[in-house]
Amino acid sequence: MPIKLMLARLVEADTHLKDQWKSREELGRLIWARDLSRGYVPTRDSIIRRLQEYDKMVEEEKPPDDAEAAALLERLMKRTDFDAKDNSKLWNMLLDRGYPPFENRRFNVILLHASTNTSFDYENATTGELTEMLKRRKIRTAPTASATLKIELLKQDDEADRDVRNNAYAEVLAWKNSYQTCQQQQQALAEGNYANLDPEYIPDLLRQRKLSTSGSLAGQIKRIKKHDKVHRNVPPLPRLNEKATALKILYEGALRDLEMATGQPVPENLEELVKDALMKGRTEARGSMQVGEAGYGYRKFSSATSSIQTSPRGHCEEERS
Repeated sequence: MPIKLMLARLVEADTHLKDQWKSREELGRLIWARDLSRGYVPTRDSIIRRLQEYDKMVEEEKPPDDAEAAALLERLMKRTDFDAKDNSKLWNMLLDRGYPPFENRRFNVILLHASTNTSFDYENATTGELTEMLKRRKIRTAPTASATLKIELLKQDDEADRDVRNNAYAEVLAWKNSYQTCQQQQQALAEGNYANLDPEYIPDLLRQRKLSTSGSLAGQIKRIKKHDKVHRNVPPLPRLNEKATALKILYEGALRDLEMATGQPVPENLEELVKDALMKGRTEARGSMQVGEAGYGYRKFSSATSSIQTSPRGHCEEERS
């Protein structure tokens, strides 16, 4: 059984299409999965007939045994790890190949594996098509950019699994760093390391203990430590705790929204990814390129990303009393 047909049957098993054959849309998906999109006839009977003819035609090409077919399928699946791609990248790759993307992430992955263009050949695309592909990725080139440069940029973008051009990754990292900074402040307070505490909280500690707020910062900290040594009870700082709670909610919400948008967990090396993206952006700028901010159609999957549009700085910095 040819690889493409095996993948098409994976589609059937994955989406239970055998129970939905009255749906012309579902039959159309099978046509695309088997690379029969050319000459598509939008009638139920013609689609079923084409599928049956295709099955009959490929039956004679069946490999000697299932083990060989499985090995071949595994090699094909390893060519490009579409499962590791963000949803937006899957969308762009499908559009490049002429396939309309679907809301079902798993189906998009299988559809890409089933395509004859597993590794897309940009060489056969026109200059206009290359420009359109770059626009979909929010990569803007100079008007005089050559086709060779455009192809190289598209290939580089395809190699990356994550759409780090999307500022949502940087937003999540900013929330994470802000929350961790607040946690460090809480730890410093609990351990009595007031020298490591943000100076803006020192007046709060003095007022809590009904101590004078006069003098230098060093003198104020000394006064607080002397008081704590006698009373042996370090009270919590409500303003700091409230900030930490708020930042935790914002960070976890932004993280959840990004994972929903990309279709996969946010990687542990988030900081490294964001730094690499910034460095790459500077390099492209020096090459007479302008990289735009990426939306990448994430809101097609979830509108929840709106919760991370506000800069974290507004929530991290409290007004000084």
